Amino acid sequence: MASIQKRQLKNGNAAYIVKFKTPDGKHRSRGGFRTRKQATAYATEVQHALTKGNIFDPKAGNATFRQAAEQWLASRHDLKPTTLAGYRYALQPANQTRGSRKKLGIDATLGGYPLKAITRQVISDWVSQLTAHGYSPATIRAYMQVVRQVLAQAVSDSRIPFNPAQHVKLPNTRQGKSTTAVVDDPSQFLTASQVSQLVSATPWPYNVYTHLAAWAGLRAGELCGLQVGDVQLNPNHAGQLNVQRTLVVLGNTLTYQAPKTKNSKRKVPLTKQTAELLADYLQTHPRASEPCAPLFPGLSLGNLTPDWSQPLRHTTFYRVVFRPAKQSAELPGGFTFHSLRHTYVSLCVAAGIPPLEISRFAGHSNVTTTLGIYAHLFESDHSAAMQALGAMATVPATGNVVPLRQRAR
Repeated sequence: MASIQKRQLKNGNAAYIVKFKTPDGKHRSRGGFRTRKQATAYATEVQHALTKGNIFDPKAGNATFRQAAEQWLASRHDLKPTTLAGYRYALQPANQTRGSRKKLGIDATLGGYPLKAITRQVISDWVSQLTAHGYSPATIRAYMQVVRQVLAQAVSDSRIPFNPAQHVKLPNTRQGKSTTAVVDDPSQFLTASQVSQLVSATPWPYNVYTHLAAWAGLRAGELCGLQVGDVQLNPNHAGQLNVQRTLVVLGNTLTYQAPKTKNSKRKVPLTKQTAELLADYLQTHPRASEPCAPLFPGLSLGNLTPDWSQPLRHTTFYRVVFRPAKQSAELPGGFTFHSLRHTYVSLCVAAGIPPLEISRFAGHSNVTTTLGIYAHLFESDHSAAMQALGAMATVPATGNVVPLRQRAR
């Protein structure tokens, strides 16, 4: 059992020490607690770890958080390359990244700490600092997700007896930005006429790319990942796009990977006009006979001409093609390329397509996401429903239907 001892310091303050015995029979202690409450919390966690049979080596706890994080990253063979790259970026030292906000990042705060010196209070104080400096609840939770995983691996490796990040209280995302960000800025939605202006202002063949973003709702990575064989055109139907992959940039290398979520791998139906546009486009595509050829060509920065040998890098398109086209079409300042995806949803709502179908077309994880992001687009005065409900009250009583009468008093 873990026990707590109080010791009087020379400066008159009190300090508390937690003593316990590990399953291998060795006596251990941990001091430096300023209050009995902190010591009790630590003793409770130690006792919980010991009852689970965890045996840890105190000397192994001398390794720093930075060393443990590097080993944890090296062991994550199960992650997508983009996810691993995101974790690696989150754990980078502040001097390797731009921006002053990284001064409170994971490595800047915990990197040099020995694992055994990281307490729940240390992590809780860090979370308080992040909050005070304006970090969003979502960012703080993302940081903590990484920290918890690194420390959980340290527990599994018998470096520490328990995970001190496990019971740290985090800001509620509903007190800050919602976990599902609502998009209700009018500048994020174009009319069909504005879409036509933008497409007309975009040079070929990238006008087709822009058209699909607005009338099929694909994400930029999904558009860049399209191949010739993903376009299915049927004379009797409008046609559809098979979204099978997304194009990502790892370092300076373009690579294909699975879409964002399992529902992102989908078939998106096309309007007749979009199908006809794609049919005309494929007639001029120099590699139309190759199913695995990129649907949209890369962009050669030397002379700004299409490079049909490689897929389109969206960041290059955005800088060289989209920004000038947006300015030429005189679109709102806050409008971005991703706003075309928002525009697609708004056009679907205006066309009366049910939310569940829109969710499937857009590749959202579920219809709740669609309703959460675009709640205002589905608002209605419910006049038609109320007319139908009211009509039921005006139906004359017939047969065995008897009108209700007020009881006489």
